[in-house]
Amino acid sequence: MSSTFSAADLAAEGFEGFLTVGQLHRSGCLEVPDACGVYVVLRRGEAPHRVLRRSQAPAWRGTDPTRPIEELSARIIDATDLLYVNAAPGSGVRHRLRQRLKRFLRFGHGSVVGHWSGRFIWQLGESSRLVLAWRPCAEHEDARALADDLLRRFEAVHHARPYANPIEDDSALDAD
Repeated sequence: MSSTFSAADLAAEGFEGFLTVGQLHRSGCLEVPDACGVYVVLRRGEAPHRVLRRSQAPAWRGTDPTRPIEELSARIIDATDLLYVNAAPGSGVRHRLRQRLKRFLRFGHGSVVGHWSGRFIWQLGESSRLVLAWRPCAEHEDARALADDLLRRFEAVHHARPYANPIEDDSALDAD
């Protein structure tokens, strides 16, 4: 895989969809399979990232998702398209791709729903133009293991995690 982790690179690994946040929000994620898998957020085009002063996402469990502009600007890796990686492990309807992406998008559009991880996406000015893609898992595959592998490979190339994948484990704030 090239160091950009581009849409073409990910498509070669079985990712599909490649629809914008805006497209998926309008369609209610009907294009997304009701299966376990891995999903990613990619930047679209060469436009530089613009970090907003305030997150578009709401406070969740009393915690504001907004971070200082300088902190988030320092997380941006210009040499890559990949901004966020997460798994939909498939244990129950809330943990399948379609529902996880619906919750992710609803959170980013101001609804108080549990999808805290990836919250830094919603402080980017171009968030509605970002691209989401997913890779459904085969029956024998583990979505979390696939996501962890993608993150490990990314870190090996870029010596950092993707923009919206902070090191701390914040999955406890994602509702079940």
